[in-house]
Amino acid sequence: MDIKKGFGMAHSFAQSLVSRGFTNRKTEPYTKKLRVLSCFGNESNHGELPPCEHLQKSKTQKGKFFCGGCGCGDKKSTWLISDTDEYSKLDYPNLSCPLKMPGFSNYTPSEPEESVDPISRRYYIETVENKVVEAISVTTPIMPDDVEDALNKRYDDLKNKK
Repeated sequence: MDIKKGFGMAHSFAQSLVSRGFTNRKTEPYTKKLRVLSCFGNESNHGELPPCEHLQKSKTQKGKFFCGGCGCGDKKSTWLISDTDEYSKLDYPNLSCPLKMPGFSNYTPSEPEESVDPISRRYYIETVENKVVEAISVTTPIMPDDVEDALNKRYDDLKNKK
């Protein structure tokens, strides 16, 4: 791996950690659903989109998957989906994708030529019916706004004391 790519990956990871904050903020449910569709496709739900070419099965934990394209490896903190309410990689409010797919912070819209058969993965996700995205089941326990506001205020107070 070259140094520039390594710094880029470290920068992306740092942005994700900052977006999570001290309160374990999570992305909103619709964004997580787009991310699940971008990574896992929808063939398992009678759709026609296969899983992403970078999706890898974990060798350390049965039933877990990670992105083989971003270079973060196979570990609990990088599994795309977690059990129950645990924090997963797809929960980060700011999260980059090596393919810049819908739902990710670095998403770039498809080019006109991507709409010509065979259409691209990105174009398919951009044009899929909203009901397909909404039907995707995800867990995103949301912290009540008043609790998050209080924690953020406390964090700001501590930061301003320094």
